[in-house]
Amino acid sequence: GGAKKMDQLAWGKVSTHLRTYYNRLNNLDCHVVLTSLAKTATLDSGAVIGGPSIIGSMAQKLPSACDIIGYATMLPAPRKGGEATYRCHFQQQGPYVARSRFKGFPASIDTFKFSDVESFLVGDK
Repeated sequence: GGAKKMDQLAWGKVSTHLRTYYNRLNNLDCHVVLTSLAKTATLDSGAVIGGPSIIGSMAQKLPSACDIIGYATMLPAPRKGGEATYRCHFQQQGPYVARSRFKGFPASIDTFKFSDVESFLVGDK
């Protein structure tokens, strides 16, 4: 909220804090889900890339260690006043990185539920 002036040392502390939590979560004997808002950036070449809205170098480091990266888009409501539904993409569509290290993982899933992917999360990657 702008209450604290952030300098290089303070941002380093935030990065260390996030890295510590990531390591703790990664060592748990369970599936861990990390969520983030998305952001895009335009490179000098004009290419647009998308990724998580995470501060600093953790925006690149954290996703590189994830087994599954997905992003959600809202599908058009079937009729006026209808309930919104979402499609979760697990293959890159547009600027956002999306992937899975599991064989046979679906490219996208509408109205995502964990049970939709549970069978892919066992065995060899």
